[in-house]
Amino acid sequence: MIKSKFIDTDAAPFPFAAARDASMRNAVGITHFSPTERQKANAMLAVLTCYYRSHKAYIDWRHGGLIRKGPKFAALKLDAPTVVDRKRLNAMEDGWKIDPALKRVDKRNSRQGIIYRVYF
Repeated sequence: MIKSKFIDTDAAPFPFAAARDASMRNAVGITHFSPTERQKANAMLAVLTCYYRSHKAYIDWRHGGLIRKGPKFAALKLDAPTVVDRKRLNAMEDGWKIDPALKRVDKRNSRQGIIYRVYF
């Protein structure tokens, strides 16, 4: 089971502009990931949708930026989720901890939903 952190952030005041900015960042961010990393993140999202029922599930690709040089990660986001099978979800999260293809996985809760940050 991955320890979850709660992040207290509000929704954007201008949702259209936030969605447009996120789509532009994704278009740039996905180019920094190899095909195997993309495939791994998509497979992880597919498995998450088996154990959660959510309004919307998607991936945000973040490459760390050119200025601040942070680590690249894929944010697997689930909007307004409910857990379907907690026992198998915990087993799957434990399997992610020992996966050699992943550096680490962080789980964050917010008012909007759950975010899994997968660092490659």
